[in-house]
Amino acid sequence: MDNVTPYRPLLKLLTAGMLGRLPFVTLPVAALLLVDDRIGLGYAGIASGALSLGAGLIGILVGRLLDGPRAGQILAALTAAHIPAVAAFIAWSGTRNLAVLVPLSLAAGFTVPPVAPVVRALLAQRTAQADATRVFAFDTIAVEIAWIGGPLLVSLAVILGGPALAVALSPMFAAIGVAAVFHQRPDPRPDSEVAGVWLTRPVVRLLLSFAVSGMAFRVLIIAIAAVAKQQGHRDASGALLAVWAVGSLVGGLWTARGGAPALWKIGVVMAVSVALVGVGTGSIWATGLLIFISGVPTAPFVAGLNALVSVTVSEHAHARAFAAMQAGSTIFSAIGAAGGGELVDRFGPASITLPAGAVLLLSAALARVPSRPHVVSYA
Repeated sequence: MDNVTPYRPLLKLLTAGMLGRLPFVTLPVAALLLVDDRIGLGYAGIASGALSLGAGLIGILVGRLLDGPRAGQILAALTAAHIPAVAAFIAWSGTRNLAVLVPLSLAAGFTVPPVAPVVRALLAQRTAQADATRVFAFDTIAVEIAWIGGPLLVSLAVILGGPALAVALSPMFAAIGVAAVFHQRPDPRPDSEVAGVWLTRPVVRLLLSFAVSGMAFRVLIIAIAAVAKQQGHRDASGALLAVWAVGSLVGGLWTARGGAPALWKIGVVMAVSVALVGVGTGSIWATGLLIFISGVPTAPFVAGLNALVSVTVSEHAHARAFAAMQAGSTIFSAIGAAGGGELVDRFGPASITLPAGAVLLLSAALARVPSRPHVVSYA
């Protein structure tokens, strides 16, 4: 769509995308809390990282198929497989045998249906190029609403039935999300139209930018959980994550209204605020304020990256492109989770938030791809 974007029809699609992302929001957090509760945060980081790795791998393997007519069937099959995978993870989440814990974590992540790439592909196909940044800001707002509601649901489940109940909700969320997008699949595209799309330098740079930012954000999630535990408010982890999402929601609303600062400025703000989260304040309220501030630049940053992908990649490969970006983000977040959990156990939250800030600056630098006349310049 090249000239005018009909915003009203996109509302249903954005809502479906929000529901479809709930498993990605709730499962890593709930799994982190479950394994930490049973055997410690070091093992929890490894399990959460393996789960993210599984979610990344499935995006790579089925990304091409998500551009075709069987996308709904693929999502439904993965949803069905997610039920026994999550059940097995819950049953064995207390084992210190990594040869058991890691494969079960991989399986739980591998079966999470990749709804987000399908939704973003449809958004890109139905959005005028001039409106790309604003539309993807709305998409990011939908994500942040999921990040607000998801952690609160995790906290409620932990209070009512413990972390295991929070993990067990993932298949239900997956089914709801897939049902919401089942009839909104992208049109099938012939493979010949997308040959060589991944050979372009801008796409590679965007892929790397998504990857390293995913690592930094996952490290921040671990740091938030660690800070809450350190201050004697372990059950507040989900609420603090929701505070982060509210900050990002505010940033997303600002971007949707036309605000689009340079990515290097966003990177500086994120780097400083993320580093301060790990330093600690001694007050859960002051920590919450720092977490809110660190969230504000998140949505503008992610919206800008998604808008650049939508106009840099051929429309015939949008689903697989967004799947690849998500895969890079989740795979690198797995690295961040595995290393971050171990470091925070040994040296405290500041040992991971300071490097995370530097990584966000790198992500902003990688996103300096050639500007298009219809896209806000982030250079």
